[in-house]
Amino acid sequence: MTAFSELEPHVARCVQQFIERLREVSDGGSRSVDMSAWPHWFTFDVLGEVHFSRNLGFMRTGTDVDNNIALIDAVSQYGSLVRLCFILFFRDCYPLLGTLLSRKGAFA
Repeated sequence: MTAFSELEPHVARCVQQFIERLREVSDGGSRSVDMSAWPHWFTFDVLGEVHFSRNLGFMRTGTDVDNNIALIDAVSQYGSLVRLCFILFFRDCYPLLGTLLSRKGAFA
């Protein structure tokens, strides 16, 4: 529990910045804000504060700094494709595995 309480100031700074930035971009609540990217930016800034003791600037700039989030999304998609190819290859090469996967309803 002590470890979590030591992280609290880092997370609190990001929460405060999150609230301030949303107030700024919404002109004090008079304009709507596209909330699709803000949770990503908040999360990355919290991770920066917790792991590196520095803000990475996602919320400050309101952008995907150095396209880091886009890069992670691309790598994740590539990894999913590689896993799918691996499973399909083994399904066809090893009939027992293919049978087991078919019974589970996976990649039948």
